[in-house]
Amino acid sequence: MVVDVAYAKGPALRYLSHLELMRAFERAVRRAGVPVEHSQGFNPRPKITHASALAVGMSSEVERAWLVLSRPMAVAEVQRRLTGACPDGLQIIAVRQALTGTKPPYGQFDRAEYRIELPETQRVGPELEARIAELLARREISIMREKDGQARCVDIRPFVESLQATDCGLRLVLAFGEGGQAKPVEVLAALGLWSPGEPVPWIHRTALFAHRQRSKGSLRRR
Repeated sequence: MVVDVAYAKGPALRYLSHLELMRAFERAVRRAGVPVEHSQGFNPRPKITHASALAVGMSSEVERAWLVLSRPMAVAEVQRRLTGACPDGLQIIAVRQALTGTKPPYGQFDRAEYRIELPETQRVGPELEARIAELLARREISIMREKDGQARCVDIRPFVESLQATDCGLRLVLAFGEGGQAKPVEVLAALGLWSPGEPVPWIHRTALFAHRQRSKGSLRRR
């Protein structure tokens, strides 16, 4: 039996890395006594699969995890147990049984929506609107990434699906998948709103969208 868990990573946990968040989730599952299957071998691991990773400093209301149970358990009971075992900032939103043949969370989605809260001096106005229009008009948005001590130039324009100003900052939709991805902070840097070494604005994931060719649906907390 596989259960699909929707959960939120609140502001209290925004500075946890994805690995630390996974460990916190696993500890909650153990405390809850939810019977999760483990892998075989010298280092058995619980069969828990998470959706797209969140960077340090981000919060979210639409995270997903799949748990492979070693024995059947009512989804209402799984939710009750997990809710009571989670630390502050990790909120269980819903639990349902995954349909047979459904892909795990990391294979279901190809786009994510973010809400970015900017300082008052950078919020909606003619200058911000002009920066957004100029960025979206580009055929290429080149940024530098460093990996294994080597810097390389990457074009993130194909992954910026939409960008608009809001009363508090920005609404951004980014694509991701096997072809690569863009990071919200890279878009902020391209807009001239952030530089490495500066405090990162509050970035909050608000939705995950399913593959266009499979579904028009999305996961968004109401």
